[in-house]
Amino acid sequence: MNLIFSYKTFLFLLFIFLSANDLKAQEITPSEARVRITSNYDSFYVLTGDSTKSAKLRKSDDFFDINSGVQKIWIVPPFSSPYSIQRNFIADSIHVIDIAFRSMLDKPSSAFLKIQSNDSTFNSLQNYKIENSNLTSSFRMYTSSDYQASLESDEDYSSTYLKVNTNVDSLFIQTSSFEGNPKKIANGDSILVRPGFRTIIISHKKSDEFVIRRPLRQSVTTTVEHSFKLSDTSIEQLSDNIATKPTYDANLIIVSDDDSEITVDGEPIGKGAVKLNMQTGPVDILIENKFTRVSSFSTKIFNLESDKAIILNAYTKPLYSKARVYSFVPGLSQVYKRQRIKGYAFSGSFLIAGYLTLQKHNQYQKDLTAYNNLERRYNESTNEQTTLELGNQLERQHQIVVEKDNQRIAFFALTSAIYAFNIYDALFNKPDGGYRTKTDIDFYLNNEIAGNNRYTTLSLRYDF
Repeated sequence: MNLIFSYKTFLFLLFIFLSANDLKAQEITPSEARVRITSNYDSFYVLTGDSTKSAKLRKSDDFFDINSGVQKIWIVPPFSSPYSIQRNFIADSIHVIDIAFRSMLDKPSSAFLKIQSNDSTFNSLQNYKIENSNLTSSFRMYTSSDYQASLESDEDYSSTYLKVNTNVDSLFIQTSSFEGNPKKIANGDSILVRPGFRTIIISHKKSDEFVIRRPLRQSVTTTVEHSFKLSDTSIEQLSDNIATKPTYDANLIIVSDDDSEITVDGEPIGKGAVKLNMQTGPVDILIENKFTRVSSFSTKIFNLESDKAIILNAYTKPLYSKARVYSFVPGLSQVYKRQRIKGYAFSGSFLIAGYLTLQKHNQYQKDLTAYNNLERRYNESTNEQTTLELGNQLERQHQIVVEKDNQRIAFFALTSAIYAFNIYDALFNKPDGGYRTKTDIDFYLNNEIAGNNRYTTLSLRYDF
């Protein structure tokens, strides 16, 4: 009896042990690695392996988990060629992939569109033809503690400071041409910098950049002094300026005529000048003016860390200074002012009159030469009959020469009159809508409203 009880007890314990092991086995999942991808695109598809079935839309800087081991990751951005990277992803580690796409297609990539539309015929990227691509990338691996430490640690600059004295209350400064996000400091303030021979860039929104190379010695405060030449805000002054982007909180500023309607990617935005924060990609701009009709512009936004704001000169009205210079070529100023029919009339009439003037001049010269030859023969003649005939010919030729000379003078006067009237018209006849006037950029850019679509902020002018 005891033997039977012992046997049953053994079987029961064995059942419990096997069941526990089975449950434990069911709970085990493959070890995972954590991945973070940073890019100049806000979002993109990420594939683990070549199969498009694994595609997931990810945002830049977000974390996600993948199985540990050697893995191939595809990154498919909207307007650039796909990029793949194959690495050994270590379990319980953090892997950071930095990728900056520096080339851009004019339209969304076919791979992105097919994945987005769940195209059943597009199953793999293994044999996908990669378009020309220009990018920079890096791969870093951390333990969890090392990654956290990298976020919290500050570089030791050994108390090396840079001080700036200027004639403005505040300014923007960078200590490297490739350093993003310039720092805003007050006049006379100092910033902690890395020792070494550095390119120092300081700027103000109403002045041009000032660039200087200086050695920054360790544990020493270096002082830079500069007097900005301030002026009204203009396209030239905003362009290629580190102060523009942080001042207006925009990576794209479009400046046009006061009465021009600005449309970005098919959506009306405002008049005069607008500022926008655009996501990475191509931008199509239409400028509509009732006098100059519709003009199209395009640009590309890369959102690279070192990028400055793009300032687009989208004026469509003519400049008086250019119209004045072009007035020296008949019809050119009128065509520039969009008075094409008048311009072609001036150009055509001047060319025809000039051609006829040249023809009359050549005929005059030919007949004058004939008259001079007859006169020479008349003077050299010793025969009375011959002299009488030459005299009659000379008289008739003189009448021909006088007639051709009058025609030549008349056509020359006509050509001169056309040219003079062309200059008068070019200088004093204004085009429809008038000449270009300087847009008050600050007036338009002072107002902001929230936007959507591919831009996040924009500005509008309100007409009262």
